[in-house]
Amino acid sequence: MVQQPRKPKQIKKSPEQIKSKLNFVAQYSGLAFEMLFLMLGGVFLGIKLDNLFGTKPLLTAILSVLGVVLAIYFALRKEFKKPESK
Repeated sequence: MVQQPRKPKQIKKSPEQIKSKLNFVAQYSGLAFEMLFLMLGGVFLGIKLDNLFGTKPLLTAILSVLGVVLAIYFALRKEFKKPESK
């Protein structure tokens, strides 16, 4: 006789657990958009300044790297920020 596979038990999550997970996702998706904005902003500004001054890849490269460095700096600063006391 072949046994049917058992279905895993459905564990109901409390509203606090759901809210905690949503806050976690919101926090890190916001961080990802901030990092993306800083990196793309550096590239866009570099391209515009290169076209203005005629220094084709130089300012784009410098501002791209600066955008990445700033994105990592702000991400780490947010991650290791001391919790505010209420």
